[in-house]
This record gives sequence, structure tokens and C-alpha cells, in this order.
Amino acid sequence: MRRSSVLVLGTQDSSYLGEILGNLGLATVLCTQAQETQEKLRHNHFAAVLLDHEYYESDVLELVLNVQDIDSEVPILIISKSQKVKDKDLLVSLGRIYLINTNGSNEQLDKGLLAILSNLSSK
Repeated sequence: MRRSSVLVLGTQDSSYLGEILGNLGLATVLCTQAQETQEKLRHNHFAAVLLDHEYYESDVLELVLNVQDIDSEVPILIISKSQKVKDKDLLVSLGRIYLINTNGSNEQLDKGLLAILSNLSSK
């Protein structure tokens, strides 16, 4: 898997992210379970891991720590439609964690993803 792919953790309802990321020149790999995500990370290299917080009901902090254990360099983007992300300050302090608050706006999501992914690709 090339670094031009983003691993998306969510549900089939998260497939809208594929179109947005496709417009940014990135392919997506959708996983619906944390275990599947970890398995994909062990065998592939991704430009980023994108967590659709609305559709992921398990412990986000645990998932982030597991992802960082497997690949400490991969950035993790967490999309939320509200300000309520449990352990937000702790997550950000871990490094390479980016929170995108969309307030339910796809335009805000587009802008947030573009800003973060453009910044990451220029490093």
C-alpha cells in the first residue's frame, strides 16, 4: 500500500470521506473495526489514519495508543461534529493527533482535511 492512501475507521456511512479524500488525490481504505484497522496498519503504510468519531463508539484513546504502537509516525486525524471528544487534551498531547471539528459542515471538513493533509505532505 502506498503512502498516498488514508486508512479510514468508521462505518459504511463514512464512505463520503472517500470522495473528499479522492478530491485531494488520496485513496481510502475503509475499516469498520479497530482490530481490522490494526491488522491493516501492520501490513501497509498509510499517509494518515482518519477516525470518523461519529461512527466509532469504542474508546478513542485506546485506539490511538494502539495505532501509535504499530506506527508511531502515522498522523491520526479525528473528525468530530461536536466539541465532545473524550480525552481531547490528552490525545493532542500525544503528538501527531489532529482534531477536526466540523460542526456538521462538509465545507468545514474539506477545509480542515485540506489544511492538515497539505501541511503533512509538505514535511
